[in-house]
Amino acid sequence: MQPKRRLVAKDNDERKRRRPEYMRNYRANMSEEQRSQIRENDSQTHRTARENMTEERRYQLRETDARRRRIIRGNMTDEQIFQERNNALQRMRNLRLRCRNLRVAVAVIIDENEVDSHNCGPLSLICEYCQAKHFKAEQPSDKKFTQCCKKGKVKLDPIHTSPLLQQLITFQHHHSNNFHENIRSINSSLAFASMGANIAPPPGYGPYCFRINGQIYHRAGVLHPDNDDQRKFAQLYILDPDEACARR
Repeated sequence: MQPKRRLVAKDNDERKRRRPEYMRNYRANMSEEQRSQIRENDSQTHRTARENMTEERRYQLRETDARRRRIIRGNMTDEQIFQERNNALQRMRNLRLRCRNLRVAVAVIIDENEVDSHNCGPLSLICEYCQAKHFKAEQPSDKKFTQCCKKGKVKLDPIHTSPLLQQLITFQHHHSNNFHENIRSINSSLAFASMGANIAPPPGYGPYCFRINGQIYHRAGVLHPDNDDQRKFAQLYILDPDEACARR
């Protein structure tokens, strides 16, 4: 068995010289799917690093970057500074031009029916830690979700729901359809007050926007009904539970 050849400084220099060419050939032979996967992995790595970064580390990075920029500007000539400012102005002009072209392109769209709707798909992915539902596009590369429980770091006590309410929500009750059709009215049936405002939807086309013009106020009724009318809303709260059920 021949002994392994020891690497010398000349071999290391040759490898370093050939590596850029090797990487160019490697990237040139990659498929678009491989490039997309590498970009996604890099983005996920950077996101994870930013999430786990302490505030002290963020401050150190900002200070290091500011110091590096000061050193670069200190070594630049007046001509280089002037050229950098011109380049920055040109980038700003190009950005404004792209934004203006985008606004013009959006303004051309008049009929909302011509715009393809985006479908996020079903909420079919379940977090292994907290059982929260997610869309497929929300799944990280390691298949461990962070938006709901930070990969199991956040733990909350389970919510105890009434069996009847659970059946109504999950369409396992014969009144489920009526419950979902009138869910907002049912949710407000025992409210102490109702919200009042001047609803002013914006003109033109676009998605639904709940816009309020002026002041927001709450309407609250009297504690006892007039002329022996039937009690409703907050008027039921000031009675004994049995009496409230009898008068409802």
